[in-house]
Amino acid sequence: MRNLTYYKIAIQNYYLIAQQDNAYAQYKTGIQYLRGEGIKKDRCESTYWFDKSARAGNGTAQFQLARSYYYGYGIEQDIELAYLWARTAIENVQNTTNEIDRLKSFYMDVQNELKNDSKLDSADKKYRFWQYKNQQPVKITKLRKIPVFDQFLSEMFNTQPCN
Repeated sequence: MRNLTYYKIAIQNYYLIAQQDNAYAQYKTGIQYLRGEGIKKDRCESTYWFDKSARAGNGTAQFQLARSYYYGYGIEQDIELAYLWARTAIENVQNTTNEIDRLKSFYMDVQNELKNDSKLDSADKKYRFWQYKNQQPVKITKLRKIPVFDQFLSEMFNTQPCN
């Protein structure tokens, strides 16, 4: 187990790099806020950093953001947005088979919940619209920003920032 000094140094470094739009550092900053490693635990702040990293194309952050929306961690619970991010993450996660298996299992849970609530068609339409608005395939081969996503979220889901 690493000591507190290690985590404090790590969060300082990740935070500085994350502010320079580095998607990996943004994801790691989110993880440290989520777990309270070297910094006060803050789910709202962790979701903020997962969101920034996810929009840049980081599949692992997209998975974490999907979980945040699904469980309402640091943000209002929204199953349709959880579905959108989980479906996007499936195409972008490049890590271990274990992570991909966890993601697919999570995605199936979200999909089944939407089916049970008769909201899967609506979520699929929003997902396809999101793809169209961004004029890109779901698979993002290199990390980059998605410029119209802020506008899309506010129009389609009437989102509000964390308090």
